[in-house]
Amino acid sequence: KLAEAYGMQGFRIKRNADAGRVLERALAYNDGPCIIDAEVEKEDNVFPMIPAGASYQEMVLEPPKMKMEKPVGST
Repeated sequence: KLAEAYGMQGFRIKRNADAGRVLERALAYNDGPCIIDAEVEKEDNVFPMIPAGASYQEMVLEPPKMKMEKPVGST
């Protein structure tokens, strides 16, 4: 719907298996800009990442180098 609202073509990737095919179609699209919506699992860490409530200056570029312990009392 976002692409449609701006008069653009939209492409959606719902499964990993679809990524190559959808990206090829999007890259071959020559009638102006387009938007690619790639759905990921809620728990997936996609980098770079801007944590909720943070500014772009607090962007996380890669996963932590060592495994972090859960804080006491967390679920």
